[in-house]
Parts: sequence; structure tokens; C-alpha cells
Amino acid sequence: NKPLDMSAVVTLPCDMDTAWNFDLRFVIDMALAGNTDRLASLQRQVRTMVQTIRDNLSPLRWRVYATVVAFSDVPQAPYGVPDFDTSYQRVLGRVQLSDTGMLAMEQAILGLPSIYKGGDDKNSHLIAMQQELLTMPTTQAPKTLRMMVLLTNSEAHDSAVDAGYPGPTAAEVASMMVARNVVPVVLAGTPASMTAWNQMIETSFGFGYVASLGGAAWPSVGVAVPRAVLRTRNSIQLIRDAAGAPFSATIRLGTVEQLLPGTTALVPMTLAREQKKRDLDLIFTEVFNVYVAGYGRFPVRVGLDDRPLPING
Repeated sequence: NKPLDMSAVVTLPCDMDTAWNFDLRFVIDMALAGNTDRLASLQRQVRTMVQTIRDNLSPLRWRVYATVVAFSDVPQAPYGVPDFDTSYQRVLGRVQLSDTGMLAMEQAILGLPSIYKGGDDKNSHLIAMQQELLTMPTTQAPKTLRMMVLLTNSEAHDSAVDAGYPGPTAAEVASMMVARNVVPVVLAGTPASMTAWNQMIETSFGFGYVASLGGAAWPSVGVAVPRAVLRTRNSIQLIRDAAGAPFSATIRLGTVEQLLPGTTALVPMTLAREQKKRDLDLIFTEVFNVYVAGYGRFPVRVGLDDRPLPING
């Protein structure tokens, strides 16, 4: 049951066309105490946040798209409050972040309601994600990087854990993300929510990124969100789907500073096996999916080098 050390070697397609599509789905938790302070921080810093994302993600300053969703919880006891809460509310449809699109997103954030309450200490993150994912096609969009950018201070209701909750499980949402090539980027404002989301991303999703908003009032939202989005843009992640099921949640990936078309990245991984004994021949022929942000999924065989041999080698 010792960890298995391996490396994924990924050579990215050489494509000099820089006209990428960056599809960012913002999902904002508006429930629980401190909502007014969080909303004020977000409204104060939204222009800086959006402009930084746009100017850094797309060299040509176009083809960056955004959608804004707000949520609190299911409007029924004991989860939420009728007439106050909602499990999913789209406040801005998909817009291109041109100058007018940036203004539309800023106005949508400025217009977010502050009436949401939330009846308990967990919220409908997974319902909001699921509903937004249902608006996306399952076919892979060429040259498109899709991210679900969640801003929150709370834990998620997971119907696999919270019996009777009228929403999906984390595993179901993760499966929908894999099918649509969506990467979850979670920004949390409290230590408890950071811990909870790190655990969910590690155990239920198996891919994604969690970062801090600097405090419960989200004081760093203007810089934390662009930093997290840009970091995820230059990422290689192991997709733990059916092919990777024999491995546990203990997965550590090496870091890559920058991914450029036509370059080769070597990413060390450590995988801990759930089973104590297994045929080594089977281990070395197992196929896993490595997700490279913006490029899609690549099959990787443990222990085998799929690179072509040198012509004179």
C-alpha cells in the first residue's frame, strides 16, 4: 500500500492562434451572517477584479466571457427561509467582457440583493453549480477553458451526507464538470470553509483549486479571484474518474509555472493506492486522464512513456 510515484509528460498542441475563449461562471454565495460586508467588498472591487481577469487571460482582450449566479439555499425549512432564499438565481447571462460587457457585469454585481438569509450553516452550492452546468453543452468547445468560480463562506449541502436534502451529491456535480471540461475554482473567506472545500475538492471532485478571499468580509476578492483563475489556467490536473478509481484521494501533483503551445511539461505525481496488493503489470498498463486547462483531457499510462522515440535514438 505504498504510494506510487509517477510523472505525466504532456506535450501541448502547437497552435499560434491566440484567440481563446475563456468561459467563467461566477457562482456567489449570498447567505449567512456578514452578507452585507461581503457584498460591499465585492461591489467595491468588482471593476478591478474583472479588468484584471480580462486583461491577463486574453492577449487580444476579447473572447473572455462571464456569467453571474447568486444563491443562498433552498427556500424551505430547515434549510432556508421562504420568500427570502433561493438555491439558484442567474443575475447576468453569458456576456463577452468587452468594455460594455465589463460594465454589465459590474452593474449585475452592484445589483445583487442582500435579502438572502439561509436557515442553517450549509447552503445550496451544489444545486447552483448543477443548474449552471445544465446550461452548458456536453460537447467540448474547441479552444475554450471553462471555469466554475465559486465565492463562499460556507459549506455545501451534499445529499449523500445530508439525508433528505433536495439537491445533488458532490460526486454527481463533479461528474457533470468532467463531462463538460469545467474546472472548479473555489474561493473561501473563512478557515472552516477553506477546510471543508479543500476536503470536498480532494475527495469528491479530485480536481480543482481552493484559495482564500482573505477573510470573512472578502477583503482580497479583487486580487484573489484573478490570481486563482490565472493559476488554474496554467494547471495540469489528474481527473479521477472510472479509470482512476483504484487510487485513493491522496494525489499530489507537481507545479507548472507556465503552459505554452508546443511545449512539453513534466509533472510529478504521487498516488496512494487503496488496495494493498495488485498485479504490477496491471498497474503499469492502467490509463488515467490528465486534464490540461484549455486543452482538454489526455490519457496517461502509469509506468509507460508514450512519447515517440528520437529518430536517431
